Amino acid sequence: MIQADRAMTDSGDSGGVTYICDGATIYGKAVGIVGGKINNLSVFIKASNIRSVFGPDAY
Repeated sequence: MIQADRAMTDSGDSGGVTYICDGATIYGKAVGIVGGKINNLSVFIKASNIRSVFGPDAY
């Protein structure tokens, strides 16, 4: 898991897709899912960790 340095999520965001954008375009790369909030900090689960546990294939 990755913990952000500030709260970036809200109630109901858990399970949503996490994206990385380069700032030059409105499109981003999906890199994981929102795990939730712990002590008012956002937590994200990396896609590579999800694949290693569940083994899904990309479509």
